[in-house]
Amino acid sequence: PVYSEAKRQIADGIELLESANSAARAVKREEELESDSQLIDPVAADQAIKSLCGRRFSRETEGYADCVNDQKAALRVLASRYAPSVGLESAQFNVIRNNCQFEWPGDFVNRDRCERNRIAAVAR
Repeated sequence: PVYSEAKRQIADGIELLESANSAARAVKREEELESDSQLIDPVAADQAIKSLCGRRFSRETEGYADCVNDQKAALRVLASRYAPSVGLESAQFNVIRNNCQFEWPGDFVNRDRCERNRIAAVAR
């Protein structure tokens, strides 16, 4: 009986620790989302664009060139979008930007679309 009680208490303790760890991760993730988003590194962005478009199209095709142009245009839009320019508070804007960046790594067209849709939803 003593052994089984100790075993139950250990299991309860493990469950409490896992719950606390999960709560701490959620708080950390929320803080990370509200932090300033990283500036877009042009070299890394160029590599991501070439990689993405290269997976979709052969390099010497019109589709590849269009893909690269679309990605670069979206990248310019993203680089010029800031919280004051869209009428949001910095923390709110950062949550949107960081979530979209997490969901669409290396795809600037979809990241731009994600940001525009979420900004429009918040502005309503």
